[in-house]
Amino acid sequence: MGLLSYSFIGFGAGRRQCPGELLARSRIFLLLANILHKFDIEPDGALPERDVRGYSMGIIIKPPVVSAKFILRNK
Repeated sequence: MGLLSYSFIGFGAGRRQCPGELLARSRIFLLLANILHKFDIEPDGALPERDVRGYSMGIIIKPPVVSAKFILRNK
């Protein structure tokens, strides 16, 4: 692991773990699956470089802003 390796524990861990984690994760999955089922997602403009070494550095690595178009699928 390098100097810039970080972990994020959004729901806590151990005795302080969030009791609603399973519900929250399942709801997030269902929301994302519903969006992917109903829309085609395309980039709105050029995509940024994929090499993360060009991203802005600060407390966290800040990726460039990417715009997307959500196009309703025909049934």
